Amino acid sequence: MNAAALAGALLIMGFLLLGAQSALGSVWDRGLWNGEKVGDEFAAADSAEFEDTFGLRSPAEVVIGVGNASGIDGLARRATERLTGGGYGAIDPQNKQGESIEESAVYYIDGFKLDAIRVASLLGIDESKVRPMPESPGVNIDGADVIVLLGLDIESEPEA
Repeated sequence: MNAAALAGALLIMGFLLLGAQSALGSVWDRGLWNGEKVGDEFAAADSAEFEDTFGLRSPAEVVIGVGNASGIDGLARRATERLTGGGYGAIDPQNKQGESIEESAVYYIDGFKLDAIRVASLLGIDESKVRPMPESPGVNIDGADVIVLLGLDIESEPEA
């Protein structure tokens, strides 16, 4: 590959990345607890462009299950409301039985990694905590494409 072709490819990749960042920009920095609704702007903001460019599905095509593994009352419910406000399908939130977990985790079934990363970012969970679905994720949420387990690292703030 010659230098001109390489420079052109890098330029195109830069534009794609900038487009993704600007489309996500209005929601990217929002965590779960700032009280603002993600909803309409995220669900409508260039979802089709993301799906075409990055292989992401529309939020309506992704079913999320949220489990509260923190022991903080209402945490899974608030996270579920935030995600359904963004257009995601959701299964009723559940509480993990047993002891709390220190760190939150986001699990995904095959083919849903990018969607899981987007869900993690909406909830303020670091991308490093996004992992393939284990055999036993800690909660029994059948039918979910992505499962979020909220641990003690999530801050408890006012209701959304």
